[in-house]
Amino acid sequence: MRSRIVSLAAASLAALIALAGCSSGATATSPDPATPLAVDLRLDWTWGAQHLGYLAADRLGYFAEEGLTTTITEGEGSAVTGTVVGTGQAQFGVMAAGEVLAASSKGLDVQAVYTVLQSSPTAIVYDADKFTVSTPADLYGHKLGVAPQSTTFKEYEALGQLTGLDRGRITEVSVGAQIVPALMSGDVDAVIAFSNNQFPQLQLQGKNVGYLNFTDAGMPDTPSAAVVVNKDFAADNPEAVGAFVRAVDRGWTWVAENQAEALRMLGEARPEVNPEFAAKVLPLFLEGMGPVPGFGRFDASRWAALEKLYADQGLLGSAVTLDGGVYDGKYLA
Repeated sequence: MRSRIVSLAAASLAALIALAGCSSGATATSPDPATPLAVDLRLDWTWGAQHLGYLAADRLGYFAEEGLTTTITEGEGSAVTGTVVGTGQAQFGVMAAGEVLAASSKGLDVQAVYTVLQSSPTAIVYDADKFTVSTPADLYGHKLGVAPQSTTFKEYEALGQLTGLDRGRITEVSVGAQIVPALMSGDVDAVIAFSNNQFPQLQLQGKNVGYLNFTDAGMPDTPSAAVVVNKDFAADNPEAVGAFVRAVDRGWTWVAENQAEALRMLGEARPEVNPEFAAKVLPLFLEGMGPVPGFGRFDASRWAALEKLYADQGLLGSAVTLDGGVYDGKYLA
C-alpha cells in the first residue's frame, strides 16, 4: 500500500504551541502488512534531495512491508516540526540535531531514533572573486550575511567562542532567509550557510564561491539532522518505531546505492524540485551521512560535543540525558 504525500497546510506556530500537552493518540497494535498502521512523518522543510530516503521507503514499498502507511508532509523548519511531533500531531519528524537537544531540554516529547547527518554541513560560503577564507579571521573587514534566528547562527556564535574570533571586526548583516540573493547581489562578501545546500545553489546561479566548513575551522564534528519520534507514541508502540526506522534505513541505503534512479524518482514525485540542484545536493548530503553500512548510528562523542556547544551558549532549557533521553539507538538493532 502506497502512502500519501501531502503539502503542509498553513498553520501558525502559536496554534501549534497551544496544542502542547496533547498525546500521540490511541495505542496501536504490532505492525502487520495485512492491517497497516497509519503514521505521519513531518519533514524539516520543503521537498528536496535531502528527503529522498523517505520517498524511497514509500515508493519502493518498504513502509508497507513493515506494516505502516506513512503520510509524509512538508515542514516549515525544525522548531515547528519539534512542536508538531512533541505534541503528538505527527508520530515522526525530521529535525536539526541541535533543535532536538533544545526541544528535549524544554520538555517537548521528542526523541531522536536515527541520525541522518553524522557531520555538520555548516560553513562560511564566500565570494571567491573577492577573497579567500582559510580561517574565520579572514572575515575581518568584510560583510558577513547571517540569519540570527537560525541554527547556523548559533553554531557561528559557538565557533567565535572556540576560536577567539573578534566579531567586532566583522560587519554582520542580518539577511534572514535571503542568504543566496545577498551573496549573489554583492550586498555581503560571505554568508553562514550549508556546504550541501546554499553552496551548490550559488554555483548553479553562476557565482564563483568557495567554502570553509566549520569542522575545518576549529569546531568539533557534530551531528546535524535526525529522525525523531513522539516519546509517548514510542512508549506505546516500540515495534512500530522499529519498523519505521528499518524502512527509513532501507530507503536511504537504496538511495546511496542507486543515486541516478533515486533522482529520477524525485523528479517524478516532486517535479517542482530543480533536478540540477538535486543532483548537486545528493552526493554532498550522502557524504555527510557517513559510510554504508552505518547509516543512522548514534556517535556518543559527537552528540556530547553538540550538547556542550549548546549548553555553553545557554541554549538548553535544562540539563538533558543523551543516550536514552535525547536519543535512543535501540531501534537500529
